[in-house]
Amino acid sequence: MRKKVLNKALAVAASLILCSSMAAVPVYAADSQEKEETVYVKADAEGNTQTVIVSDWLKNKKKSKEIKDASDLTDIENVKGDETYQKGKKNSITWNSNGNDIYYQGKTDKELPVSMQVTYYLDGKEISPKQLVGKSGKVKVRYEFTNHDVHDGIYTPFTMVTAIVLPTEHFSNVKMVNAKDISDGSKHILMGVAFPGLSDSLKLKESTIGKKFDIPDSFEFTADVKDFQMTVTATVASADTLSEFGLDKVDTIDELNDSLTTLSNASQKLVNGSGELLSGVKELQNASKTLKSGTATLNKKTKELSKGLNTLDRKKNDLISGTKKLKKGSKELKAGTSQLEQKTKSLPSMMKELASGLESMKSLTGSLPSQQKLQQLSAGLNSITSSFDTIKGANEQYIAALQTQIDSLTTMLGRGTVTDANDIRDVKTAIGTMQGIQQKMRDENNTIDQQSKALSSSLAPAKALIQKLSDPTTQASFKKLNSLDTKELTDAASSLRTAAVKLNKGAGDLVAGQSDLASGANQLGDGIHTAATGGKKLSSATGTLALGGSKLSSGVDALYHGADTLNTGLIQFNQDGIQRLVNIMDNDVQNTLDRINDTVKQGDKYQTFTKKDKDTKGSVKFMIETEEIE
Repeated sequence: MRKKVLNKALAVAASLILCSSMAAVPVYAADSQEKEETVYVKADAEGNTQTVIVSDWLKNKKKSKEIKDASDLTDIENVKGDETYQKGKKNSITWNSNGNDIYYQGKTDKELPVSMQVTYYLDGKEISPKQLVGKSGKVKVRYEFTNHDVHDGIYTPFTMVTAIVLPTEHFSNVKMVNAKDISDGSKHILMGVAFPGLSDSLKLKESTIGKKFDIPDSFEFTADVKDFQMTVTATVASADTLSEFGLDKVDTIDELNDSLTTLSNASQKLVNGSGELLSGVKELQNASKTLKSGTATLNKKTKELSKGLNTLDRKKNDLISGTKKLKKGSKELKAGTSQLEQKTKSLPSMMKELASGLESMKSLTGSLPSQQKLQQLSAGLNSITSSFDTIKGANEQYIAALQTQIDSLTTMLGRGTVTDANDIRDVKTAIGTMQGIQQKMRDENNTIDQQSKALSSSLAPAKALIQKLSDPTTQASFKKLNSLDTKELTDAASSLRTAAVKLNKGAGDLVAGQSDLASGANQLGDGIHTAATGGKKLSSATGTLALGGSKLSSGVDALYHGADTLNTGLIQFNQDGIQRLVNIMDNDVQNTLDRINDTVKQGDKYQTFTKKDKDTKGSVKFMIETEEIE
């Protein structure tokens, strides 16, 4: 029965410290300056501190332009605004708040007021967490807390609550000491609680109360494990839990009873508040799933971006080479446009001469013969050349006729028809005469051929011209020539000259610009390489972010189940926690009450882990996270 009641008390204590750590704020005067401090601690799997980051909130209730503060932190950074500060003597600093609250954080190597030691055992033998990864067997994990903040025998009353999530696929048959287990079927959620130094402060072992109630400074759990691994554990520590319920004003048993009544009423409010907390965590759970999906998408897109930047980085040399070629080409273009400008200098005067010639041609084309006259002229030229052929043909016929006569006379001589010597001589003379005439006529025909060819050659251009002039297309062209406005030619020449000058000037500007482009291409190449390097880092960072988003989603799921447990535990606390406290009182309760008051006052004095201004009310809580074991 005692064990059962103790477990209930542990669940209640865990609920109380969570509520006070996450929601409770000390009540001060309305115009008091307040400093709320949260100490975030990263520890290894054995509980050894690795880094400490402190976050401070200065509440500017008076809306002052300046806030006096004190801090021994290093690397102080304003995390929610651009307000600055000035250092004073020792650890004093003054913030230029301009009526705003100040949120800042910094680092410290100061020793924590409470240290934590986590010890691991496998099958009864101590083992390091790294060696335990992947092992199977009977595992025990013990969490021990040591309070180092003691004043005249009174320890600052820190309440330590640790949340542990154990997947049921790896952990079974879980048993605890000073801890509570809430299983949802897929995981065990352990809530361990400890009050290091409180038993010594109250000297419970010297009283009858101590015989009935043991205040733990450690907790542990055992389990049958398959393929051991553990996620992060979170421990919340606060020094003002007792004063939150009015125990600092208890002087007599009657006052204790009054305080118990107040505590009972407060516990009912906590029950209501835990229900609201459960609803809020449910919303956070839904949002964390959206964040998980978004970070996964972001990781995918940054990988694509990194791939694209790498491709661009590989292609940058092509860009630089291309700009060099473009620079060379622009110089060649400049040389060409210079020549064009030079050659167009005389173009306007040439066009004027051409226009004058065209005007003259217009006057000539106006007196051109008609199509009928051109045809008659062509027929006349053809008749001239044909007359030569007629003369030549007549000569050929006469030569043939003479040849007939010559052949006849020659036959007569051959046959001996002519016998008289004189007649024979006369026949031969006639034949010779006729042969001479034939030769002259042949010579005349040769001359006619030569003259005919010469005449045909001479008349060929005329015939071609007549043929060209007779062509309908030529006739249409002459009509177009007559309608041609020579002023358009001279205007076009002037425009072409102006364009050539502008083109040459533009080519010069292009050459000058190409030097800047080539230089810019080199700078762009360097920038692309830097961007590609940054893209790789961004891709790696978003990968880490996506992993963190997944872990956050799992952690929020665990928080939701923890909040559900909190709500159940507070209901149980409201029902039987107060009565349990009344039943343990006996004759030495007054001495215990005195030590309770001293302890509560000590907790109230502990208002900052670092420093604060003497006129500032402070509050502080610690958040300790151990690393994963996998």
